[in-house]
Amino acid sequence: MENKDNDKTVTPGDVLAVIEEYLTGPGTYVEDETGFIRAAILGIKYKDYQLRQVKVNGPQPKYAVPQPGMIVIGFIHSLRTDIGVVTLIGVSNKKTKPLSSPLTGILHVSQVSEEYIKTMYDAFANGDLIKAKVLSDRNPYQLSTKEQGLGVILTTCSNCGTVVRMEEGVLKCPKCGNIEKRRVSKDYINLNHIEI
Repeated sequence: MENKDNDKTVTPGDVLAVIEEYLTGPGTYVEDETGFIRAAILGIKYKDYQLRQVKVNGPQPKYAVPQPGMIVIGFIHSLRTDIGVVTLIGVSNKKTKPLSSPLTGILHVSQVSEEYIKTMYDAFANGDLIKAKVLSDRNPYQLSTKEQGLGVILTTCSNCGTVVRMEEGVLKCPKCGNIEKRRVSKDYINLNHIEI
């Protein structure tokens, strides 16, 4: 049996029940003088009749926190021969979720591809938007683009700054015709002619 006021939004201090009828659950507290069970947080009220408990389910965090195995989106911030520094901006799952603030990722040349890559410059350029897998659980996050589907999802021409398009498996500048070499994701984004 469900209570008609379940799924009702409550604010801190709202009366939810009395201690004689229900136990306190997460997101609630008992007002000692009155015995009222009140909401401790903003959220959704829920009474569990089997457990005789009332609780408040708080809002789900709208920001993501990278965890090992997650796929993240970020920009190549700087490159050296053996590593790339990535500014992480979001977690990519069914819906891309932003991070609470930009975080840092480190991509080592050994984690770029299953094939041998001599230097990071053979696979990426500064400013590339990439999709990568998280390997560690703290900032700076260790990243990998070895798996199928990971790599550059948007880049610009190194000659003229125009956003490059994927045409027949090749990254080609629609303005000057320059061919760019990258570790490209299958999710590469083809935009119309844009100059950065």
